[in-house]
Amino acid sequence: MTVDDTTVLITGATSGLGKQAALHLAERHSLVLTARSASRLAELETAIPGQTYVVCDQSSLKSVRAAVEQISRPLQGVVLAAGIQTVDTAARSSDGYELTFAVNVLAPHLLLALLSPQLHHTTVVHVGSGTHYGQFRRSYAMVPAPRWASAGRLAITSDIDGGAAYSTSKLALLHHTHELARRAPKSVVPMCFDPGMMPGTALARNRGTVAQFMWRRVMPSLRPLPGVSTPEVSGRNLADLALADGPRGDYVEIDHRTASSDESYDDARELELFDELNDLVGLDPTAAAPWWYRRSDPAHG
Repeated sequence: MTVDDTTVLITGATSGLGKQAALHLAERHSLVLTARSASRLAELETAIPGQTYVVCDQSSLKSVRAAVEQISRPLQGVVLAAGIQTVDTAARSSDGYELTFAVNVLAPHLLLALLSPQLHHTTVVHVGSGTHYGQFRRSYAMVPAPRWASAGRLAITSDIDGGAAYSTSKLALLHHTHELARRAPKSVVPMCFDPGMMPGTALARNRGTVAQFMWRRVMPSLRPLPGVSTPEVSGRNLADLALADGPRGDYVEIDHRTASSDESYDDARELELFDELNDLVGLDPTAAAPWWYRRSDPAHG
């Protein structure tokens, strides 16, 4: 095995999609891998040895900041695969925010902001979800459609279903991808990857008993259907995207580029979201690259 001099950061590499992508990338590249606790990090070190390991609990903005302090090398790829789905919106992060929005949106926003001075020739991949379309074929009635609101409202909501909070967070990541493509220099390539439905994974670990049973035992029978995949297949495709050079702002579904939902293209909403997220995470203006605060380019191309 020959390892080149590129480094890829992967969050959510302890299981499922993120782990499969990390296993593929570890064959050729140096990795920085994060996990939410020291015990999970130890498991990761055993499963994918010889890499750099950093605790990063995405339910804590303090933990995200501490993680970035341990990442000093230039990054050629950033794969943001960590995420959760909950049964409701009652749970809160350590900062008091709705847990799904905190983990799936606020944490990766802060992570990228603090890493932005180190992003030069870098591919950034948000892991999205077809649930953002709000269509039956994209979730087979397992996840409700998104219910958009301002970032400030989504960060404190307690009155929507956990599934709707999840699909809304994935819609937010598409908005974030588009806005990042406007602000970042041309050498930074933001993309959003939809791995397809992957029944049987740990994604539903925080859902109710019935939902977990359906996800783990019943839904795997849908794998021959369109839009359904496995962590092995989608993980390999995600690994291939981790160092791709464009097009910027694109949406990739399993193994092909396609248009995301009509709702996901909203210039005004994307501007508002990005700026609100900066406020919600308490971003110090001196901590991010100057381009983080400028909007000058089209979202695609």
